[in-house]
Amino acid sequence: MRRLSALNLILKSESSAAVLLLPVALLSLYLANSGNWLVSTLGMEYGFLDLNLSLSHWVSDGALVIFFFVAGLELRNEVRWGVLKSWKAALVPALGALFGMATPALLYLFFANLLTGSASAWGVPMATDLPIALAALIIFGKGLPIALRGFLLALAIMDDVGSIIVIAFRFTDSLQFTWLLGAILSLFIFYHSTRNLQLGALSFLVALLVWYCTYKSGIHPTVSGVVLGLVMPGSHDDDPDQVSAEEALRIWTPISSFIVVPIFIFTALAVPVNFTLDNLTNPITISLLISRLIGKPIGILFGAWIAIRITREKSEFAITDYLLVGILGTLGLSVSLLFAQLSLVGADLSAATMGIVITLPVGILIAAVALRIRARKFKLGSS
Repeated sequence: MRRLSALNLILKSESSAAVLLLPVALLSLYLANSGNWLVSTLGMEYGFLDLNLSLSHWVSDGALVIFFFVAGLELRNEVRWGVLKSWKAALVPALGALFGMATPALLYLFFANLLTGSASAWGVPMATDLPIALAALIIFGKGLPIALRGFLLALAIMDDVGSIIVIAFRFTDSLQFTWLLGAILSLFIFYHSTRNLQLGALSFLVALLVWYCTYKSGIHPTVSGVVLGLVMPGSHDDDPDQVSAEEALRIWTPISSFIVVPIFIFTALAVPVNFTLDNLTNPITISLLISRLIGKPIGILFGAWIAIRITREKSEFAITDYLLVGILGTLGLSVSLLFAQLSLVGADLSAATMGIVITLPVGILIAAVALRIRARKFKLGSS
């Protein structure tokens, strides 16, 4: 029951919140290209302790941690109750996510080199946006089995975690071991505080300390979000005096879906983008379109096929279902924008943003057609 209630909460919150992303994205792009005031406002620095960051960086390095905290909680629940509870079950979404990240990254590098574009954006086409993918599945895939949604959830969560691991390695220039030790000790305190309900208020303050120490250590602070979610305790009927991952999901999933992600999309898309033919034919834009729309489905399908061959388990899905999930995997926005922000500047950032913005509606259109065809076949097969 807890597994189903947690899954239903995630599906409902994230798919509903995805409706907000389109108007937020359009508003941000319109304001960013109507004058310099929005870009300059988001670039203003605000201090906290000894950190002086721009408003957009407070969102991407601070508030976005909540998004990855929820991803960590979701991953923890999937390991305990969901499709990741056994290694054989976990291998299919794991390899699907791995190849689904590696294939578009390699394709991007190939085409960027061929077209003489910047190679720095190789991580942009890797990530899947779970809220948008779930919304597309629910809107256009009515009648499909709920298990397909569970598999998409598991794959997208592992995709998020994989993306944050890539970000951690890619953007950690120098490691400050004293601050890293502080983050580990703070995490140890957080682990024990969440297992005592009387220390629940302390847990939030300790989580902030984990974030701060992680930031100062040189590791991208969003990594702390995933780790904090993973160490949360599960609920136990015989031990009500602790803060559970399920309770944390009920609290933080709506906050992440309806507040954090839309705010991040608004700040990340506040980039002047000239929708001209020259920018449309920019090597970065073309490379992103090809690598995501082709590389992501092929990578996920190939990874899932390899996992099935390794486990020799009979899959409840047809091979075309994995291709369908791969098509849904092309729908990426928030983590792609984060990687673009971290790796590019100026005209290259503008071109990457354009590539992300253009790829999304194209991916949704392809996914809608594929989902309609699959739903019709499923209906005929079950009648």
